[in-house]
Amino acid sequence: MLNSDRLIKTLSFLDAKYQEHLSSEDSEEAVVFAKLAVIEFCGWLEMSFDIIARKSVCVSLPNETDQTYLTEKIEKNYGFTYKTHTAPLLVHAMGLVKFIDIEKTLEEEGKLGQLKTIINKPLKKNRDKAAHTFLDGTQRNYDAPSLIIGQLMQLIPIMDRLTELCEETH
Repeated sequence: MLNSDRLIKTLSFLDAKYQEHLSSEDSEEAVVFAKLAVIEFCGWLEMSFDIIARKSVCVSLPNETDQTYLTEKIEKNYGFTYKTHTAPLLVHAMGLVKFIDIEKTLEEEGKLGQLKTIINKPLKKNRDKAAHTFLDGTQRNYDAPSLIIGQLMQLIPIMDRLTELCEETH
């Protein structure tokens, strides 16, 4: 299982600060907390997929030297969208046949579509906007931290299931 406790605590803090500053004279302060929530959530996602990839090879390749190719792939992977980042990383770690079996299982359980919906376009677009802009007085809109927490709560059981399936690939 992936550790999401710290992220939940951070997002809860950011949500409280967001709500506190939402009605203040300078509502831009609220935007800072929303922006940081997006960045934190996406950072957790990227790190979680890296952990899942590592766990999928840890029994077959217990020696870190044998994991060099995977480590290099992880280090070059900057993103979390399913088709462009997540699937290729997991295929690299466990092989196409095992990955397709995992996808089929997630699809049968109704989890694959939900995973793709959450991590793809809207979240990616918000992450890119948050990472590539600064508060320059231009109105910027980000999802409230409470919405990010809702997405996280939907993702936790899916990510835990994905982790479990990947660990079974040994």
